[in-house]
Amino acid sequence: MSKESVAAMISKEARETAYRRLLAQGRQRLGPPPTFGEVEALSRGELSDAEAGRVRELLIHYPDLLRVMTEPFPSTAEGVLTEDQIASDLAKIRERVRREAAPPPALFRKPAVMWLVAATVLVALAIGGLTIRRMTLDPRPVATLVLYSDGSRGSSNHPRGTSQSVPANLSTSTDYTLRPAFSGRRHYRHYRVELVDLNTDPPRPIWSQDVERQRDGTYPVTLETHDLDAGLYRLVLFGIDDTDDVLAQYTLRVSSP
Repeated sequence: MSKESVAAMISKEARETAYRRLLAQGRQRLGPPPTFGEVEALSRGELSDAEAGRVRELLIHYPDLLRVMTEPFPSTAEGVLTEDQIASDLAKIRERVRREAAPPPALFRKPAVMWLVAATVLVALAIGGLTIRRMTLDPRPVATLVLYSDGSRGSSNHPRGTSQSVPANLSTSTDYTLRPAFSGRRHYRHYRVELVDLNTDPPRPIWSQDVERQRDGTYPVTLETHDLDAGLYRLVLFGIDDTDDVLAQYTLRVSSP
């Protein structure tokens, strides 16, 4: 084996070792990967600048998510790339990024910068593909639903003047613009809603999003249900200043058609 071949093998192994080390360090610093709902919210531009930056950075350190975000499109969608076409295009882009980002021996001491540039390109490609897929599919119906906190009066799901004693009913065949209502007098710097899965033991948060208080005392948020399992969920409204205060909770029942 020639000296050039040996040097190439060592260089490749060193790059792969540096790549794996950077992934591990990033995951330890950033935590678990983003949820699919967060990725979709990013593709629609619904996240705040801070949240969008957090999700992008997570995606860079979880490259396996690229395979999830570039799943084959439905064969019935006209003009949509097939799985083989997507795989071929991604392979060409990865090869080009690898070739153009590969450093000469004297510059190999800075692999992190070049790897982050390449990873950013692939993340942007995956998010773009996700957005295109969503645009080509038949749109899902969207319903607007006003929510009143557990135990309060005036829920749109109940006769006027009765207490809300059952969850608001949602269907996995419909997406929703939820308008949780809360009439607290105190104003917070920020507000956030969090969706908690009550079907697990213990219940666990699966999704969160920043919201803004409206003049009518509601905090609109978009909820897509196609990835949710049937069962009970709780939407929690937080007011955020120096601490995160729970302002109200709204129980939801998600059912399959």
